[in-house]
Amino acid sequence: MKLVSQSVLQKRGGKCARAPVSCLILDMVREVGVPLETWFDATYGEGRFYITFRPRVLVGADVRVLEWRVKPDAFILAPVWASWRYLKKLGVKPDVYVLDPPWQECVKGNGCRGREWRGRYHYRASWAIGSPEVILREGVKAAERLGARYLIVHWREEAYPEGWRLLKSVRFKPFLPNVDKYGYTSWFGILVRDL
Repeated sequence: MKLVSQSVLQKRGGKCARAPVSCLILDMVREVGVPLETWFDATYGEGRFYITFRPRVLVGADVRVLEWRVKPDAFILAPVWASWRYLKKLGVKPDVYVLDPPWQECVKGNGCRGREWRGRYHYRASWAIGSPEVILREGVKAAERLGARYLIVHWREEAYPEGWRLLKSVRFKPFLPNVDKYGYTSWFGILVRDL
């Protein structure tokens, strides 16, 4: 599995300098031929994944509305395990289901923003909506219920849900102070479900 550094992506300049993760996803999508048609991002956040590219139809969902970097065509204010029902009722079948649960744990001093909770330091995690593992598990189920062909996952470690086949994965090394000391990397994977 390839290790991709944020600094290498940023050296490309332009939008990659501001949005290296978006460039990483676009590179992966192009390499394996994922269609840029209808995408559903059940953990939308600010829409940073879409700064360097945009699917034809982009539907976002999340438990809160943040200031979007990229405005989706439609937004559903609901958690992962409920948001898919809205698409189902509308008859929207996404080609791609995107899942980036708030899983990041931080160590004080490594440069990531976070807060302490029960002796552990977390980054952008709201446990009121369920643990990161629950969000990942329910997101995979929702992708299957919607009939999505592709699943894009950003997670702390490799994740291979049953019934999904890996097309492409990379380890991503962000540019954070002391990142080498703490060994912080994350995993991006594109998986396909053979229908």
